[in-house]
Amino acid sequence: MSYKTLAYCFLSLLLLGTVTKADELSALRAAMAALEAENKTLKAQLDKSEEKLQKQSKNLADFRKEQGEQRRVLREYTGKGRDRGPGDLIELGPVSIGGALRANYTVGDYDNTALDGSIDGPTRDSGGTFTLDTFYVNADFEHGNFIGSAEYRFYDQLDELGGYHFLNELWGGYRFNNGSELKVGIVEVPFGSERFGNAYGFLQSLDNVVGLSDDRDLGIVYSFAVGDFDIDLGYFYGEEPNGSGQSANSTRGSYDVASPADRSSVYTPFSPVFPYPENPENVQREADRFAANNFLFGNFSPFQERNQFNVRVKYNFYVGETDNIIGASFQYGELEPVGSVITDTFPDAFGFIDPGTVPVETARSSDIFDDGEMYAGSIFLRSTYRNWQLKAGITKYHYDIDTLRDGETFVGYNPDQIVVGAFDIPIFIASEGTIPSVALSYTHIPRNIDFIDWIVPYVEYSAILKNGQTNGQYYFNLPAGTDFEDSEQFTLGAVMGMGDLVIYVDTVFGKGSPLIGNKNNQLTTGGALNMDPDGTGSVDFDDGWQLRFNINVGYYF
Repeated sequence: MSYKTLAYCFLSLLLLGTVTKADELSALRAAMAALEAENKTLKAQLDKSEEKLQKQSKNLADFRKEQGEQRRVLREYTGKGRDRGPGDLIELGPVSIGGALRANYTVGDYDNTALDGSIDGPTRDSGGTFTLDTFYVNADFEHGNFIGSAEYRFYDQLDELGGYHFLNELWGGYRFNNGSELKVGIVEVPFGSERFGNAYGFLQSLDNVVGLSDDRDLGIVYSFAVGDFDIDLGYFYGEEPNGSGQSANSTRGSYDVASPADRSSVYTPFSPVFPYPENPENVQREADRFAANNFLFGNFSPFQERNQFNVRVKYNFYVGETDNIIGASFQYGELEPVGSVITDTFPDAFGFIDPGTVPVETARSSDIFDDGEMYAGSIFLRSTYRNWQLKAGITKYHYDIDTLRDGETFVGYNPDQIVVGAFDIPIFIASEGTIPSVALSYTHIPRNIDFIDWIVPYVEYSAILKNGQTNGQYYFNLPAGTDFEDSEQFTLGAVMGMGDLVIYVDTVFGKGSPLIGNKNNQLTTGGALNMDPDGTGSVDFDDGWQLRFNINVGYYF
């Protein structure tokens, strides 16, 4: 083979390699272009997926917010059904006027000696007691940023006790553009998780009888939000005004410290006492005072509420599908001595006055007492998972009236108990205690029962763990240093809505619970001593748990 032939062969191979490399390069460029196109497609799909994910996240957040709002509205409508705002009965410009009419049936497994006698009370021998419980008229006002609310209530009562009525709410306020609100007047006290505390039932929990839920006073409240925190600040000059009823110190719709019925002159701690036979005016005076204290044997807390401050903070957050609120509240106020007190003992330890003897010596409360104080704190939780809701909390309170000055005396006085009053009846409670409470409910919307809009069954428990003892005063049959027994209350019940009707059905078990029974004067003394003060010597006050079955039917318009 010649060199020329070899040169041609080499040149041919070189040209062939060049063509092959060009083809490979073209193929590689095509592949890279395809990859870039695919990458653009994937990036577009990723952007679209991210956009979809963000949209889904926003939809989920909006859904949770919407569901939370729906649950809040539903809970407000169901759990607070008995105290809903006015309906659309009358609309007068910015004012809506409505009200409610309620009837109540009560029966229990105990004898109510205080109310079963000459008074037709919640007797256990004739199938229970039915009363026309409540009639009230309320109104809401809203015009621009200005808001307001008012409510007046009338209550039926048990025969000889008569009826009573009072102004339950009256406030005016301003709703700022950022959603915060300012209210001034007779307004709800911001303490605990919500108005009715950790309860759903009609009789509420034991926080209520010590004045720490469903409470209204005369003052000012500012409510605002900071992020996920809801904050309430309040100042209250004193308790709401007393209404018109049998008692002179307890005609209101929330429990407050009840000062003596007769503030300006002597009152007897063991009314009615035997007065001087030759003085008919004294007979009537003592009878009037006894009635004005609504048949409470003694009223040994000559104090009134003043200058109260409240702070409440709630934090809202989600855990999965569970909508949660945790929070804390604090209350501090002054207790101001008021009226006159008895400073010398009766000739008879039980208050019976022998004819011809000097009955008592008296002094102004402010001359023998320093100012007392009241403080309370609570932590609480409310969790809602779909139709379930759990409420729990613990409250510590102290009405500190251990302020009797050195060398002074006050007949019947025990700083470990204080008198509070509401619904025309004053009662004793322990001055200091701890209240655990828990409640669970389920909101059900019936699908096959047209006439029932919703049903909320619930179970509740609360207790007053007391810090108190007898001191040889008032409970004379018991030795000084006898510990107060704790109070407990357990409820199984349900509330249902049927159009404008709201019906509560409650089975309530109580031990030392003032609202459940009245065996051995549990009504007036169960919240304090929770023992037998009638002179029999028994220290087993309530002989175990007592039962009250209660149905309340309300028509709201």
